[in-house]
Amino acid sequence: MAGPDELTFAPLGGVGEIGMNLSIYGLRNGQQRSWLAVDLGVSFGDEEHLPGIDLIMPDISFLEKERNNLIGLVLTHAHEDHFGAIIDLWPKLKCPIYATQFSAALFEAKCASERNPPKIPVTVVRSGGRIDLGPFKIGDSTNAVREGRSPSEAEVAKTIIELVKAAKGRVAVTTFASNVARVRAVADAARLAGREVVVVGRAMERVVQVARETGYLDGVQNFRGADLYGHFPSDKVLALCTGSQGEPRAALARIANDDHPEVTLNKGDRVIFSSRTIPGNEKAVGAIINGLITQGVEVITDRTHLVHVSGHPRRDELRDMISWVRPQLLIPVHGEALHLSEHASLARAAGVPKVLVCRNGDLVKLGPGDPGIIDELIPEKNTAGDIIDEIVFDIVVSTVEGLPRPRRRDPDALAESVRRAVRASISEQWGKKPLCLVHVLTV
Repeated sequence: MAGPDELTFAPLGGVGEIGMNLSIYGLRNGQQRSWLAVDLGVSFGDEEHLPGIDLIMPDISFLEKERNNLIGLVLTHAHEDHFGAIIDLWPKLKCPIYATQFSAALFEAKCASERNPPKIPVTVVRSGGRIDLGPFKIGDSTNAVREGRSPSEAEVAKTIIELVKAAKGRVAVTTFASNVARVRAVADAARLAGREVVVVGRAMERVVQVARETGYLDGVQNFRGADLYGHFPSDKVLALCTGSQGEPRAALARIANDDHPEVTLNKGDRVIFSSRTIPGNEKAVGAIINGLITQGVEVITDRTHLVHVSGHPRRDELRDMISWVRPQLLIPVHGEALHLSEHASLARAAGVPKVLVCRNGDLVKLGPGDPGIIDELIPEKNTAGDIIDEIVFDIVVSTVEGLPRPRRRDPDALAESVRRAVRASISEQWGKKPLCLVHVLTV
């Protein structure tokens, strides 16, 4: 573990993958070590690889053991991949949470939409404050594979205005609900085209409400509810929908399946995907697009029009950040293996003295002295070099096959047998007993 007076960093999610972001910073002074967590998000399951699984959450077993030394959780922003696991996991940590006014309000609204959520206090901090952590940078790698610079939101707004004005029939726009700047751009386009904005989908309704309460939609016209959609002529309405990532229960999926109770689209109508498909969601998004096209709806995406820009920096913007900050150490995070590798190569070429690529569970010493990986909080291999995931898989299979049939048919008994076997195996390989949760999916 970290030595005296050391600043350390450990990603527990979001490194080598898209989503499920959770990082911790550790400061040890003498015998006392304190931890600060940053974000607590989810990633999304898919039918191909994880049938029946909607959400995946990070492993917080290390933080549970260190709960008394966890001084707080800082939320960078209110995307599901950064704050979506709080309601489920915070009761195991019960640490203070710090967020901006907008993120705090979105989290409050999210809690209000849940059934019997825990009471989770959030401290609002002033936007624009500065925290000086020294001469290093933890870098966002998501767009490190894309050359050039991202176009501006103003260019996207111009394109959306042109597309909405040119539409003859109904228009539906889907985007990330939390992108309030894009919501404002869509509202401006509707106003200039003489269309009423109808909000369709609970997540979008929630964000719009919070954005108005916090002043981010000041000056924007009032929106209408989905129940009024059918009362407007086809050339006088614009539906602002959830579902840009193919979520099966979101508004756009139901519209594409022609089973939404209030909103329909017909031949000649136009749908604008003002979003980019997150890796892993391609199949779900494709199914929605195909469903819309089958209905005769025109579908516009960023493949043919400038209707979306990413909030993640491209390569020239990463170079700019390096030239401005001049870090002595850069650690790529927030991306899959390819993104991390490309970001690391770019940083080395830009002259960063030390570039360190780590994985989820690695404990990285930031300073003082030479930085490097000094421990594993969630190990990948045992001392013999065997991959622990593969050992666990073999244990699960052998445990299930070795159980009598009556116990196999009992989900609780099956889960407990697998839990005990996996925990014992990891303890043998790692020398530590982790928390182990087993989910039994009946198909």
